[in-house]
Amino acid sequence: MSDQLFSLAGIATLGWVLLILLPRWWVTRRMAELEVFPVYLAVLYLVGIVPLLVAMGPGIIRDFGNADGVARLLAVRNLALIAWIHILAFDQVVGVMIYRDNMRHGYVHVVVQSIVLAFTFLFGPVGYLAYSILRAVARRRRDLAAGDVWRKVERSDVAAARQLPREPVTPRSALALLFAAWSRERALFALGVVGLVLGALGLVTIALRGRIVAPEGDRVKAVSFDVAIALYVLTIAVLFDAAPFTERWRRVWRGWQVTLGILSYGMESIQIARGIDPRFSVHGSVLDKLGGGFFLLIATALLVLFAILFVKILRTRAMIDANLKLAIGYAGGATMVGFSTGYLMTAVGGSRYGVAGNILPLHALGFHALQALPIVALLFVWADTESAAARRWIHLAGLAWIGACLAVAAQLFAGRAPLAPSAADFAAAALITVWAIAMARGAFAWHSAMRVRADVAQPEVVLAQSR
Repeated sequence: MSDQLFSLAGIATLGWVLLILLPRWWVTRRMAELEVFPVYLAVLYLVGIVPLLVAMGPGIIRDFGNADGVARLLAVRNLALIAWIHILAFDQVVGVMIYRDNMRHGYVHVVVQSIVLAFTFLFGPVGYLAYSILRAVARRRRDLAAGDVWRKVERSDVAAARQLPREPVTPRSALALLFAAWSRERALFALGVVGLVLGALGLVTIALRGRIVAPEGDRVKAVSFDVAIALYVLTIAVLFDAAPFTERWRRVWRGWQVTLGILSYGMESIQIARGIDPRFSVHGSVLDKLGGGFFLLIATALLVLFAILFVKILRTRAMIDANLKLAIGYAGGATMVGFSTGYLMTAVGGSRYGVAGNILPLHALGFHALQALPIVALLFVWADTESAAARRWIHLAGLAWIGACLAVAAQLFAGRAPLAPSAADFAAAALITVWAIAMARGAFAWHSAMRVRADVAQPEVVLAQSR
């Protein structure tokens, strides 16, 4: 069957002919809008890969993490042919993406576009790299051409903002701002609360019935997973307000986030209750083992959603504080480390690495940057700290957190236990301490600012009472 699917995949070459030779034809535009050939190849791939996974088992995923394993897999004829369809499908996806993006925005001439697409057809990543460079150059030129206009608009916005009276931020008003953000994203807030409730119910169940569910379920893992997803979603709900989505795309993004979150909760809770490891099952049925691959797809979709949100926030020209945006940039980089460790756990079939290494600390450190770094920036913003000084502290906190991630990664890849004494372990502790100092400095600045405002307001209160 793999040979037949390989032959059928050749039909998709017609898509490249249309994109390269007839880019302005309405048929080509319609074909690209509907993604006809990428979908066609994806269907062929699905038809081919499912029987192979059933026959070989999801354990083949473990071979993806090392060169010998990949070479061994590609030596199997049927698997190599299906892998080739995999490559063809994603080459088509990239080609259609380049075509649609350039036809919409006109970064390069249509002739140059056809040359880039020809390179993409022949050499895949080379064509994509070429288009990325050309697009970046074109965007830079447009930004320079429009720079004077934007600077005038931004200066007028800043001047207007300075004329507005600024209310001091107190702990109570900070909480009010937080709940106001959650009230605007009720679906995401509800999803986060569901995770916290599931975690609390899991703790009660552990107290009443114990931790282990035979043969391989672990209720502690379910609790930590549900709470971690809840904290992630509640944080994302606050950041989502700063992303300049249109209302339509806001609904789409929110809908996917909620759907994937519900699927994640459901799979984790149900499988653990059945005594099955949701991701790395050994004792489960074939469907249970395939469920681990589905979990990986969900994680990938969540990564895509986060990347879209992250890029939107960093590229917005809205009135979001520059220092807060800087902190979000550092937090986003660390969060990508958190996502990447999920793929590492899939590759090695669990959270253990080497002799005594544990991937989970690095996984947690990456994701918790979403809370740890923006709060440092917010403390300095609420304190009205001079921008350059605040920026230095935020850089220090961000670099310290990223450095701590690298130190923990070094400890992990050396195969040592997370708390085993080593230079990497001491470096991680020192860098986390640096972040804590930046956090404390921001809290002190905020406290001092509130005290000064209170001292200034006191004479006015006394004068009013005397009247």
